[in-house]
Amino acid sequence: MLRAGHQYPEEINTIIRKNQQQAGMCQVRRYSRDNNEFQVQEMFSPHDHRLPMSFTVKLNDWWCDCGHFQAVRLPCHHVIAVCSFAHIDLTTYIHPVYSLYNINKAYEIQFHPVRNKEYWSIYTGPNFIPDPNMRRRVRGRPPTNRIHNEMDEPNPNRRSKCSYCRN
Repeated sequence: MLRAGHQYPEEINTIIRKNQQQAGMCQVRRYSRDNNEFQVQEMFSPHDHRLPMSFTVKLNDWWCDCGHFQAVRLPCHHVIAVCSFAHIDLTTYIHPVYSLYNINKAYEIQFHPVRNKEYWSIYTGPNFIPDPNMRRRVRGRPPTNRIHNEMDEPNPNRRSKCSYCRN
């Protein structure tokens, strides 16, 4: 893919294309040109009975109200709408970790296969023996560590009843 001139994997291109289609339903209003802050309003079709929602996009901080831009570091449809409105190159807001060049660099190091166990050298380091008291119980529900308060005290005036006959 690098030799063919591609910059990002096909999965990233698919996500960007999907977000570009959704960006067509967004209307951008400029807040501040100096801070690159924008207000994006999602417009819905007349058949959709949802109220239009408004989102704030801060390009300098890589931040959008929807949270997708911060979490995935890929432009959400609000950021794509802002980039097309302000004539900004969209690829500047795709994190470099997604580029094919960086992915290729991650796998550039050669990995050697692990030899058969028969060829391993004998271990001479310390032997760690686990403390049996630190083991979890295998069966049953684990004990709770909750601190009890006055709500947990049983009511003394209430009589207990049988769960079958209620007497």
